[in-house]
Amino acid sequence: MWERRYQAVTPERTDSGRRNYSERDIERLKLLKLAVEQGEAIGQVTRLSNDDLISLLEHDIQSGQRSRVTRGGAKEPMQAADFLLRAEKAIEGFDIAALESTLLDAEVGLSRLVLLERFLGPLLQQLGKKWQDGTLRIAQEHFATAAIRTFLGRLLAAHTFSVSSPWIVVATPVGQLHELGAFFVALTAASSGWNVAYLGPNLPAEEIAMALRKYDSMVVGLSIIYPVDDPRLTVQLQRLRQFVGDDLHVIIGGQGAVAYEEQLTDVGVTIVNDLNGLAEHLDRLRKLRFTAKHP
Repeated sequence: MWERRYQAVTPERTDSGRRNYSERDIERLKLLKLAVEQGEAIGQVTRLSNDDLISLLEHDIQSGQRSRVTRGGAKEPMQAADFLLRAEKAIEGFDIAALESTLLDAEVGLSRLVLLERFLGPLLQQLGKKWQDGTLRIAQEHFATAAIRTFLGRLLAAHTFSVSSPWIVVATPVGQLHELGAFFVALTAASSGWNVAYLGPNLPAEEIAMALRKYDSMVVGLSIIYPVDDPRLTVQLQRLRQFVGDDLHVIIGGQGAVAYEEQLTDVGVTIVNDLNGLAEHLDRLRKLRFTAKHP
């Protein structure tokens, strides 16, 4: 009813017409359900983005204005901060077991979007800042990064592939050695119903083009973290278009992406500022693909 009356979600349909809900669709429906349980009107909250819904739930919980006791996921936004504190304590104490335990508990206790954007994202940012200002030893940063990479890799490997879903190729371009952002892109795409070909860091244009052809994909997601002034990036993207063609959709995200925005205008890329924006853009591409297949 929410789908039909309020366009709460727009799931992709299989060739036989059956609905195929992505993890992001399910996450949105859960948030809407929690908002309604808190007393919000469904006709109003369906206009909100997922981030706005989470902020609304946080406000309702903290202000105590709602009388109904919420269940399970309603506490997700508040739990993210708790997991962040646990992880920081484990890293400071060089306690690998405690960090791994925290990651596993967060996987169970948080939704995928909250896990990435409100727990792991801030955790990685804090790691970088503390390493730069000298309050975190190199060994601590390395062990934490290795544990998080293993965790993210396992999450991605757990996704099953669907013959009816489109493919996206995810990597970092030449010179970009930090791959955790690429994992965020890959997991967001997988949760949005895409099949993901994850290539890892520091890939030249010809290797990305080979993967795009192999998977019959016209969408590539690239993570840009550091450096933010590499002249090779524009050249690599130009070469990628030469290899694949003008129909290629190039999506770029990451902390360093905005530094290249002016350079990339003529190359024809889409720069996303956060994971929610990425998921929304991927949803639009899936709908375009579905419309093209079923005019």
